[in-house]
This record gives sequence, C-alpha cells and structure tokens, in this order.
Amino acid sequence: MHRPLFLYSRTMFTTSSHSSRLPLELYEEIIDCLLDHPPALRSCALTCRSFVLKSQRYLFSNVDLSTDPEHQYGHPIFADGHRFRMILECSSHLASYVVNLRITSNTQVLRHKAAGEREVYLARKQRLEEAVVYCIRKFLHLRCLSIDTWYRSSTCTNREVLKALQGAVALPSLVCLDQSSMLPSLFMQRSRLPYFSFIIGKGGVGIIPPENPSHEQRRSRCRVEFLRVTQVKMAFTCYLNNYLASLLNIENLQCLYITVEGSPYHYDNMMIFLRVCGQRLKELIFHVELKNYSGSALDTLSFQELQSLKTLQIWLVADQMNSRLRQLLDLLKSLPTGPASHLEKLSIHASYISIDSTDSITAPWEKVHNLVVDPDYFPHFKSLEFMALFGRAYGNSAQSDVAAWQTRFKEKKWFSSELRFRANVFENEEAFDNTESHSFWPDGGFSRFITQT
Repeated sequence: MHRPLFLYSRTMFTTSSHSSRLPLELYEEIIDCLLDHPPALRSCALTCRSFVLKSQRYLFSNVDLSTDPEHQYGHPIFADGHRFRMILECSSHLASYVVNLRITSNTQVLRHKAAGEREVYLARKQRLEEAVVYCIRKFLHLRCLSIDTWYRSSTCTNREVLKALQGAVALPSLVCLDQSSMLPSLFMQRSRLPYFSFIIGKGGVGIIPPENPSHEQRRSRCRVEFLRVTQVKMAFTCYLNNYLASLLNIENLQCLYITVEGSPYHYDNMMIFLRVCGQRLKELIFHVELKNYSGSALDTLSFQELQSLKTLQIWLVADQMNSRLRQLLDLLKSLPTGPASHLEKLSIHASYISIDSTDSITAPWEKVHNLVVDPDYFPHFKSLEFMALFGRAYGNSAQSDVAAWQTRFKEKKWFSSELRFRANVFENEEAFDNTESHSFWPDGGFSRFITQT
C-alpha cells in the first residue's frame, strides 16, 4: 500500500540533527510559528528525525472529518475519513496527537440527486461513516469537539456514529463541545462541561424537554461555565426555559457569548439567559447584527441583571450606525452603576454598513467614552477599546472623517494615566471576523481551526 512519506514512522528519518549548526531549541521555536502552515510542517517532518515529533503533533492536532462523500476539503489537509483511517492503521500513535476534532455533514445533497444517484451516494456515505467511526474511537485525548450537523441529518440517526460521538464527549480530556444542534444525548453525559456552544433556530433543537422537570432532572443538569449561543433565522423563545430548567445549569456561568439579529425573539431569548445567569456573570460577549432593520430592538434590552459583570465585549454590525450607537449608550446606562458596579473592561467593535449622513461619526463614540470613564458611573473601570470597520459605508471621499475619528481617540489615551484606552480601525472584514472568533474558545488553536474550516 502506498504511504505518503511525511506521515508516519518515527524510524524512517535518517538525517541526524547533530549536523545542525543551530541549537535544536531554536528550530523548535521556528516550528511553533508554523501552526497554520501544513506544507511547511510537512517539510519540517522530512528534514530530520529531531523535527518529526513536534511537526507531527502540530500537523495532526486539528482534524476535520466529514460524513459527506462529496465534501470539499480545504484546511486542514487530513480530512478524508478513508484516508485518515489508513493513516491510523499504519501509524496508530498519530491518533494521540489529535486534540481538536470537527465532524461535518451535508443534509442538502440528496435533494439535488436523481433516484439512481441517491443509492450510489448513500452507499458511499455509509462506507465513509464507518471510516469516521473508526477514527473517532481512536481519538482518546480530545480537548475540543465541534459537530457541525443537525439532528435531522442521517449522521445523527446513524447509531454507530452517535455512539462514537457519545464516547468522544465522555472523554475526561474534553473541555469544549461545539454542536450545531441541541443533542442532549451528547452533552447530558457530562455533569460538567466547561465550554459549550449551540445554535437556536434552523432545526437545531432535537427534543422538547419537560416543562416542569423533576428534582432529579434539575439536579442532573450539565453545568456549563462558558456558553456560546448563536441565534439564526427565527429562533423562537418556546422551550428555551424548559432547556435551562431540565438540561443546562448556567446559574454560575462565567462567560456568555450570545448572537442576536433583528428578530424580536432573539432579544427575548437573550433576556431569558440574563435573568438566569446575570447576577453572577463575569463576562458578556454580545454580537448584534442590525441589517435593513428599522426597529429599535436594542431599546428592548436591559443590562440591569448584570450585577457582577467585569468585562463587556460588544460586536455591532449595523446600518444607521450612529443611531445604533446612541441605542447602545442607553443600554450601557442600564448597567449597575456607582458602588453596585464591578465593570472594569469595555470593548466595542463596530462594522459600519451605513451611517446617518448628517451626523459626525465621532460624536456617538465620544458620548460612550465620556459615560464609561465617569467614576461616578463605573468606579472600577480600567480598560476601554474602540475598534471600527468603515469599509462598508465609506468611500475615498470620506477618508478624512475616518482619519479625524482615529486622531480624536488616539489623543484621548494620554488624558489619564490610570485608564488603558485603545482605538483603531480594522483594515478589512476578515480582520474583524477573525478577531471576534478568537475571543471565546479555550485556546487559539481551536479558534483558528473552526474559523478556517
């Protein structure tokens, strides 16, 4: 059987590192900088025996496996289930290097296939799922698991795949579960799961929990400390209270990362979460998108429940940005103030779709700045960050306004020796998106991994 050279045995490399003129530690520092460059890591693995271990650990740390035979693989390299099974059968030690795993499926493929093509596709899919199950059962040191599939997909109804995923979730080493659907059969195996992420809407709810859970059900809920909730399309509020009462314990949540859009249901859901966890919550990451939405949805929110909040990150993607910032100012005023306030850090990242043409872009930011640095409002406040992406709303004719915004707030960081203040402009949308994706997950490697896949 043909085996790619760079993959396997520790004994196949004959070049000695003793001929190197530089210390091995220096080479290892260089390898550390190649986390996101698989071709370079493969080259390092071929260079000499001493480079193999660290290069392979990085190469195989992130693995993306799909149950879709027609999946188009990008990054990372090792993503085809059949191929990866052959790799593990030849070099089983590589399974111990896999710490971040992503499982994907495609539920839309069959809709576009004729009857004859469906049979061929399903047969290929079944064989691929067998290979994926084999691989999952070999990964005994997983730290983070991402399952990008819905409960209605055939992947979730394949009992062997589901059993393999249950085994992975039960691993003592696992600290983070990112799943598109609310599959209690997965996360309910754990009494505690530090990081948990799921989606509300788009078929993400698999079962409906009881409305009035028993004492035993409440006691056996999965305790979560860092929770990410993404709301898509029509994320209705129904059953959310049931989930929190029957399945998830977030009373001692440390960080809540929640995404809302224009739907009123999104804001209702957010308030449900804040009422349950707000009194002890230390960090809130709030992503709001208001595109072509004329209502004042931000006006329906309140932060008065956040009695222990120390860090607040706000990601705002909106049209009529000046109006949205004024609404945001009112929302900040709803935070506990004076002696009741614990707020120390505020970051506002704004992506402009459009602005109110008659207003200065600097004025609403100035009002937010003046509010949060006022010691009468927030006596423990230490750090303020303003970041903006003007590319969507501004052409070359308005670059002077952007320059004035930068100059104004760069000057402010010298006004106080006690306050740490930073203001800058994102160069492009990719920089905006990548910065946000790294603000929640337990380590940078998993953040980069799920962003790239």
